[in-house]
Amino acid sequence: MTAEILKKIRDAESEASAIKTAAAARARALRSDAEAAGKKLLEETKSRSMQERERVIAEAASESDSRLRSLRAAASYEIKDLSEKARSRMNAAADEIIKELFASCQ
Repeated sequence: MTAEILKKIRDAESEASAIKTAAAARARALRSDAEAAGKKLLEETKSRSMQERERVIAEAASESDSRLRSLRAAASYEIKDLSEKARSRMNAAADEIIKELFASCQ
């Protein structure tokens, strides 16, 4: 009878050890899965973050290009306006010189 009890105790200890080993293996597997999921989530987050940065940069570049075109157009109109004013002043000055020349010749 004592031998039977000792055998049952050893069997229970063996079963407990097997359960403990299986639980530890399962815990390692779960930890590994969690780490892999964490890494995957981190990569996805980085990817989304990079895509968002690229989108923001593209928008800024587009806005910058648009602003540059607008400034170039404004500068072109400004130059044209200044050229017309300069031409008008030169013509007015030429008219004054011609009037003075005619007046001095008479």
